[in-house]
Amino acid sequence: MEWRFHRNPGVEIGPLKSETVLFNPNNNKFCVLNTSAAFLWGRLERPSTVGELASELCTSFEVAEDQALRDAREVVQQLLEAEFVQVQPPTS
Repeated sequence: MEWRFHRNPGVEIGPLKSETVLFNPNNNKFCVLNTSAAFLWGRLERPSTVGELASELCTSFEVAEDQALRDAREVVQQLLEAEFVQVQPPTS
């Protein structure tokens, strides 16, 4: 089974023109998301795997599967490092 990721409920969200700004008050970190990263952020409202996120990128944007998977991994990794998302370990 794969790890699932979901939003950190303490993160604050704000729009900024065509981008989205995240703020984590627990560590005072900000993040500005472009359109595709904001799309993934929206999908992280429910626990999702990187594969599921990549599949949704392919469906909503004209992007190849391998590129979508790389992009989803990169976005999740950056959000995880800044504590904007949390991990839900796989259950057996």
